[in-house]
Amino acid sequence: MIVLKGITWDHERGYSPLVYTSRAFSKLHPDIRIDWKKRTLKEYGDYPVEKLAQKYDLLLVDHPFMGEAAKQNILLDLEQHMDAEILETRAQQELGVSHRCYRYGDKQLALSVDTAMVTAVYRPDLLSQLNMAPPKTFAEMCSFAKALPEGKKIASPLCPTDIWCTFLSLGSALAGADFITEERIHHEASCEALEKINMLRQLVDPRSLNWNPIQVQDDMAANNTIVYAPYVFQYINYAWQDQPHPLRYCASPLWPEARTSGVLGGVGIAVSAASCHIQEALEYVKYVTDPTVQSGEYLFSGGQPGQKAAWLSAENNCMTGGFFSDTLDALEHAYLRPRFPGWNSFQEKAGDLLHDAFGRALPVTEIADELKQLFRYEFHTK
Repeated sequence: MIVLKGITWDHERGYSPLVYTSRAFSKLHPDIRIDWKKRTLKEYGDYPVEKLAQKYDLLLVDHPFMGEAAKQNILLDLEQHMDAEILETRAQQELGVSHRCYRYGDKQLALSVDTAMVTAVYRPDLLSQLNMAPPKTFAEMCSFAKALPEGKKIASPLCPTDIWCTFLSLGSALAGADFITEERIHHEASCEALEKINMLRQLVDPRSLNWNPIQVQDDMAANNTIVYAPYVFQYINYAWQDQPHPLRYCASPLWPEARTSGVLGGVGIAVSAASCHIQEALEYVKYVTDPTVQSGEYLFSGGQPGQKAAWLSAENNCMTGGFFSDTLDALEHAYLRPRFPGWNSFQEKAGDLLHDAFGRALPVTEIADELKQLFRYEFHTK
């Protein structure tokens, strides 16, 4: 018996479909078993992949890690180990840049197993009762929040990780794909994005400052206070129509001339270059990213598919209240975060900086200057 060790993240969406598909895979390959471990959502975004690659064969990874992974040669280049026909099929299943985001330089370091982005989310039943519709622009969102009756609020995850993703979503919508490069952060767009976050912070439920996307959507699904959240990573688990209060998703409120939509999220599955069971691990990667598996057992066991076939399925959309179709256009224009080496270390510090600065009510220009200084220190003095 060959036992593969895998590391994923601690949520039904990130754990259950891997366990389920691993069991189905083992029925086809009785000599292979896969054991999955979990890490927190914050660790998923920030913990160094190079450390995990020494312990695990299969890794669920975030695409901003790709530059560091390529630099250190810690993930297998799938183009050197997987049939070209398989890779071409996965490339054809791309949503926006959900396949290319795991390619860095001339290496394909992971395949998309889960696709997501920053969207808006709302309670359709509560908005119907209020005779209100989800806002489409930032200005409409501000008016929407102020017009809510007593006892109803909007929320947005503003813990360090997610205030940073909100900053990226707004900044890239203002400045485009080059909002942050290896050389600089666009200063004017930074100031404007920070000003919009400052406005948002004054409108949301105060608990937002310490909430992540899961906490926001947990509260929305269980209670009747939060009716809308403008900038949150989408989670299919809350959209299934057989729940008491299913949530619905749509594009985040920006402005007519926005150059991108929200930040691209999702998960890639990679094989450690240090694995002693490379061929066996590759077989599972092919299996779990197969469009048929993605549209079937992966989805129905709690997953959020990373392949286009699942997103285009009329049946899947019917069962999830249009989860896929309502956000597909926004996903095609999602912002691809920087992936150059050192990015993840920087973004963890930057998220803490923003969260602390807004907590101390610093002026926006001062926050932008501190962020620029941190960027220079991280990338131009080492």
